Amino acid sequence: MTSGPTSTLDAACNRAEFLGDVTIVDNATLRPGEAFRKTWRIQNAGNCPWTAAYKLVFVRGDHMSGPDSVPLPALVVPGQSADVSVDLVAPAEPGQYQGYWQLQTPERTTFGIGPAAAGNLWVQIRVAGQAVPTATTSGVLPSSASGQPTGWAEATLTAFVGTETAQAASPTPNSTPRGLATPAQVADFASNACVAQWQANDGTLDCPGSDSDPRGSISVLSQASLEDGTTVTQPTLLTMPSTSKEGYILGLYPQYQVQAGDRFQALVGCELDAEQCSVLFRISYLDSTGAAHDLWTLGEFYDGHYYDLDLDLNELAGKQIRLVLSVNDLGSSAGDRPLWVAPRIVRLPEPASTALPAPTSTPAATSTSVPAATPTIVVPSPTAAPVETPAAPIPRFIDSVLNFLRRLFRVP
Repeated sequence: MTSGPTSTLDAACNRAEFLGDVTIVDNATLRPGEAFRKTWRIQNAGNCPWTAAYKLVFVRGDHMSGPDSVPLPALVVPGQSADVSVDLVAPAEPGQYQGYWQLQTPERTTFGIGPAAAGNLWVQIRVAGQAVPTATTSGVLPSSASGQPTGWAEATLTAFVGTETAQAASPTPNSTPRGLATPAQVADFASNACVAQWQANDGTLDCPGSDSDPRGSISVLSQASLEDGTTVTQPTLLTMPSTSKEGYILGLYPQYQVQAGDRFQALVGCELDAEQCSVLFRISYLDSTGAAHDLWTLGEFYDGHYYDLDLDLNELAGKQIRLVLSVNDLGSSAGDRPLWVAPRIVRLPEPASTALPAPTSTPAATSTSVPAATPTIVVPSPTAAPVETPAAPIPRFIDSVLNFLRRLFRVP
């Protein structure tokens, strides 16, 4: 990032280093009136600790309806990194916009990044498309009064979240139910792929894109063929990473509140005949502060098998999160054609309570006590179903590597 003028200060004491954009990469496309949270990851590169009296302050450029300042985390000691965020709103008129921010000491001296502590943090966006309606879906996004970002259109949220009464379709004709309870589908990540923000090594991507684009691409398929020859007719994401070194692609989806019983389900693998395919699938999320957390990873090679993912989200129940689907190349992106078949969130209903039989009375004349009846569980909990846990990718990854090496060296 380039430098800008700051007040005289001791750069040895107060100085920051820019580590990366956590959300909203440069030139991200937003709709007019869309609210968003910009988060930077920075490091305290000086020798003075940043206390809660330090602030992130707006210095120049496009204000984007943001505050003049926001406090930093409670304490960031020298050498420690922190994520700093500001809630903004995309301007109403289409165009390019850029705002500049720096840090401020308790003495109201501003400082920034780089050796001279003169560089700015910035947010740079492109505004295009239809304006966001003022109304949002209640219960899906937090209101502005809660301090959380808002602004996804009601129509977009309805399309993404769907309806809780619709049954989740099975991605394969012969799959068996994952329990006796019938799940309801609450989010479809393939059919609504383009409500996500997609990016790769070289910046933001169009959705849908062209699978010949070396920057990476997203395609939504109505039918797909998996590497074992299975053909599925479910909405499928083909997410091809960038051809850059250590190429990747990721999609950041709208915010939603996790509820008890929520599970992320999909089939993941390489497309049929993509024999050079070797990728790392990853699912992560951003919490309400913009901090990133990993949930699941899987190394996948073209080995004639795909992975049936059933990821329990119960530990996140009650939290507002933004899920991230990403794919990294393993060695080279040449020939990578990774598929997410029917990626979705389903919600398992609460098990019905089981009525216990009335206690059996014994005649007063007998002294023999009758043991208490043992309750019989009729409806198993979702965790009782024989599903694979997130730990399973480790041995699966090892097996995939071995199979890949056997093919490479033609070992039978």
